[in-house]
Amino acid sequence: MLYSESHNRYVYLLSPDDARQLVAAGEPLAYGSDVIRGFNYRVYGIDLAAVGARNVRETLIGKP
Repeated sequence: MLYSESHNRYVYLLSPDDARQLVAAGEPLAYGSDVIRGFNYRVYGIDLAAVGARNVRETLIGKP
């Protein structure tokens, strides 16, 4: 039986340093909803969309 190994990393909030490192490494970033994007901004002062992260819901089902 073959097992696939996931290379995804899931975090609750993304610090500015972590975001910069991931962007510099060319890693794709995504967030689960605009609520999470806003919460991350309130906690860390970083807008995930401004650093190139995509909204997963919009990516999967399109914009409302």
